[in-house]
Amino acid sequence: MMHKEIEVYVDDMIAKSRTEKEHIQVLRKLLLKLRKFQLKLNPAKCTFGAKSGKLLGFVVSEKGIEIDPEKLKAIQELSPPQYEACIMGVCAAIECKIKVLEVYRDSALVIYQLKGEWETRDPKLIDYRKLVLELVKEFGDITFCYPPRDENQMADALATLAS
Repeated sequence: MMHKEIEVYVDDMIAKSRTEKEHIQVLRKLLLKLRKFQLKLNPAKCTFGAKSGKLLGFVVSEKGIEIDPEKLKAIQELSPPQYEACIMGVCAAIECKIKVLEVYRDSALVIYQLKGEWETRDPKLIDYRKLVLELVKEFGDITFCYPPRDENQMADALATLAS
């Protein structure tokens, strides 16, 4: 039953099925299991008969699973501080008269935009990118690196602790 028909995330549960008839059977099993262990659900947090809904940062519907636009907006709003941190680091290197620099950032968005691999579409980020590319001219050699999470020990440790 678990993971095939029911997913449990800390204090959330979702019943999964392909058909309405199957869904009723899954819900019946779930409710019987809850009754067996004398567990109660908060009716205010229960949703029945929904054609779509938000779950863990995704919109789940008959069409499939999509990213919640509100969560995507929140991620996009994090980018200016990421650029600002990059700018501060590059400026500090310029002040120290460093000519060869490797820039490591944990934001794939910033790194791939600076490398020109991703287009900078957000109007708020265009000026940040232009400023960094102007500052880059101060260096004889500069590279931008995005280490994958499993190669970034600090980020990997934090993500592991959070899960």
